[in-house]
Amino acid sequence: MSQALAIGQESSAVHAAFEPRSIAVVGASEDMGKFGGRILHYLLHHRFAGQIFPVNATRDQVCGLDAYASLDDLPSTPDLVVICVPQRHVHGVVESAGRLGVGVAVVVSNGFADAGDEGRQQEQVLVALAQRHGLRLVGPNCMGFVSAATGVIVCSSNILAIDSVPTGGVGFISQSGAVLMALMDCGFRQGIGFSHCVTLGNQADLELCDFVEYLLEDDATQVICTYVEGLKDAERFQRLARRAAAQNKPWIMLKSGRTAAGAEAAYSHTASLAGSYQAFETVCRENGIILVEDVESLLCLAAILEKFPGQRLDRVALSSTSGGSLALCADRLSDEGIKLAELSSETLDKLHEHYPASVSNPVDIGVATQGALGRVARPTAEILLSDPGVDIFLPVLSTAPDVHALTQWYIEGAEAAGDKPYLVVLQPAALADSTRLELRRRGIAFVDSFDALARALRAWKQTMAAPRKPADCERPAGLPAPGTIAAPSGAMDETQAKTLLDRYGIRTNLGVTCTTPEQAGEAAANMQFPVVVKIVSPDIVHKSDMGGVALNLDSVEAVEQAARDMAARITAADSSLRLEGFSVQEQATGKMELVLGVNTDEQFGPMIVFGAGGTLVEILSDVAVASAPVARATARALLERLRIYKVLAGARGNAPLDIDAVAEQIERLSWLAEDFKDSLQELDINPLLVDDEGRGAVAVDARALFKK
Repeated sequence: MSQALAIGQESSAVHAAFEPRSIAVVGASEDMGKFGGRILHYLLHHRFAGQIFPVNATRDQVCGLDAYASLDDLPSTPDLVVICVPQRHVHGVVESAGRLGVGVAVVVSNGFADAGDEGRQQEQVLVALAQRHGLRLVGPNCMGFVSAATGVIVCSSNILAIDSVPTGGVGFISQSGAVLMALMDCGFRQGIGFSHCVTLGNQADLELCDFVEYLLEDDATQVICTYVEGLKDAERFQRLARRAAAQNKPWIMLKSGRTAAGAEAAYSHTASLAGSYQAFETVCRENGIILVEDVESLLCLAAILEKFPGQRLDRVALSSTSGGSLALCADRLSDEGIKLAELSSETLDKLHEHYPASVSNPVDIGVATQGALGRVARPTAEILLSDPGVDIFLPVLSTAPDVHALTQWYIEGAEAAGDKPYLVVLQPAALADSTRLELRRRGIAFVDSFDALARALRAWKQTMAAPRKPADCERPAGLPAPGTIAAPSGAMDETQAKTLLDRYGIRTNLGVTCTTPEQAGEAAANMQFPVVVKIVSPDIVHKSDMGGVALNLDSVEAVEQAARDMAARITAADSSLRLEGFSVQEQATGKMELVLGVNTDEQFGPMIVFGAGGTLVEILSDVAVASAPVARATARALLERLRIYKVLAGARGNAPLDIDAVAEQIERLSWLAEDFKDSLQELDINPLLVDDEGRGAVAVDARALFKK
């Protein structure tokens, strides 16, 4: 079966779930304390247009509908079956549904993979049983879904005890039912309408990507939102992300697990700088997914992007009756790297018809020289949004005498300016509740928090500014052909790692490995002084931390003494460490130390890490991460985003350093990582010494770890 055909079938299964003509609820009840009771109640309450079959072995009727003892007793085969019975009965229900030819079943029941190894085995049996009949499963251990766009409410959450579910252009898929329901509840309060909202549960069969693909094809969905804990198919996830970007359909992601602790015992610097969340973040950034940190900023951004698709959001204009509120909002935006727009002279001239000459952005309408608030708020909004340098207008409403009227005047002016984005910022609590009700009724986006607003705009800006991964990266000349070098096994010492780097055109200062201080002195005699001596030990990861590096040695005697001293020092510190000898190297020169390395993520493969290096690598944490392979132009663009780039480019009158050489080294290392992606676990170059422009960069220390 082709991949394209398989993906099409998944989307068809989701389509069938969202547009059934008939639904059977197995475990239906009149008891609202039970899943089957709530799901049946909400189907009726929200007026499902199709036929509903309650299945209950002990009742003739449920909620006024004829009930049936089993699926086999139904008068016709339902399009969708919702299973709300104890775990021990689920297999029998799935067998019956499959035998009848049902297309999709939602398994609300828990006690499967969510309950440990035994439950996981039962889940595998369940999926195999369903597959044998061509039956697709949502769940198990899920809360169902809410398809407001099609009028199908198959969900057990009490947030649905409302007159009607607001319909809109935001689709949401969540691996947590509780997170989704809380988010929908908050969204309803902010006037956000949803197209389709799905809880995935254990994702035993249909999974995140199946529903994302449906939302990509769905005309009712303008913005895709997802809450993710883990992925089942990383490659498909990336393909769909690129497709969403190509379709200009925003995808906003909330991911848990940002603070994974596994990096504490890292083999190299690289691993601690590019853990699993960093890999996930990198892949999202490279493929255009907007990664946010919290529910509030997700909802804020979704509201803006639904109402104003394809618009810029980073140059802000502010206005309020409160100078203090403007200052606080501007400060919070600045904290997140969002700048206030610089107004044109034409815009300033128009503003000065209403304000003193000192007024600019932000605009405090309380200092207007002409007109009451009503007469000045409307033209202020229109003037600001008409400026080509303004991307988004933020009217900040505080405790003005008439918050409701002032909000309306700002909105009238914003809408008169055209279709550029605006977002109402409401500071008051109960005082602004009537305004919130009106904004919800009219579908106008608003936010209650400077923090959520600032984080949302920062997330958008970071994604839009990030270099996108090209569809194809061209392999640079001079690399060994893939597969011509046998994959190493286990840990590589510095000499072995540098030899491999040399094969890929990455310049190193290869040295001579010696077993005694006297041999180290003899090796140094054949080199140009000064030289470096380093300890060789399979037990020492960071040599300088252990006193295992001696620099600027200018004689044979100095080399021998340095070797003796470091061996004694390390043995005294820990006699269990194995000391295999000393590496003697000509001392490379350079103006700046960088780190360059590889950490292979279990899902996304090799990640290339580069940035500030040397002994301060983990203290500064000024690094960029990119998935392999990395195009040279992308490497340069990422270097330009680092704090240290100003030094590389020649800060304070210093000569610029060889940035092109660094970008080339990154590119070449990324292809090494790509070629050995099935066996390379970590590789660390620290430091990479960068010299003046045109004089290159050299790897002076390296180590690598391959699978055994």
